[in-house]
Amino acid sequence: LDSVTHKDLALELFYLGIEDQLYRAYRGVLMQFPDSSEYSAIDDEMYDRFVRTKEIYSEYGFPTISMVGKHASTQAFLLLQHSPYIRKYYKLIKRAYLNGEIDPVQYAMVTDRLLTEDGKPQLYGTQAIKSTRTEKYFPDQYIIWPIKDFANVNQRRAEMGFTSTVEE
Repeated sequence: LDSVTHKDLALELFYLGIEDQLYRAYRGVLMQFPDSSEYSAIDDEMYDRFVRTKEIYSEYGFPTISMVGKHASTQAFLLLQHSPYIRKYYKLIKRAYLNGEIDPVQYAMVTDRLLTEDGKPQLYGTQAIKSTRTEKYFPDQYIIWPIKDFANVNQRRAEMGFTSTVEE
């Protein structure tokens, strides 16, 4: 933390990231009981994280590596990746990527997420969807969202710093 410019923000992002992962795991268990008061309370807690993430992005822009360090910047990415605000802040993330201030893998994941939200083929093969139980070939399974120029996806992945292929 000695080299970062916003230490308090870095610590806040660490805590928000931990809470986000905790609530996401807990929510996964509670999905079996969507009418329970606990499920509703978890949704409220997750919404609070979204609100705070939006406030941080509005005030600071994307929390870059030089601002908050690599780990806190990763938490900022995860908080956004799990929020409904990717489109709103995508330009900030792209600028951070072009300036070498975000992990390229994270930029690739956000890009793919935005493309899939628009119903377009992804570039890096990072996003999957769960098929329906009645789907003919892979019922109730996670399947990779369609990929643009599939023949070259692993080259694009390697250029971004992925250490695995899309098949892996």
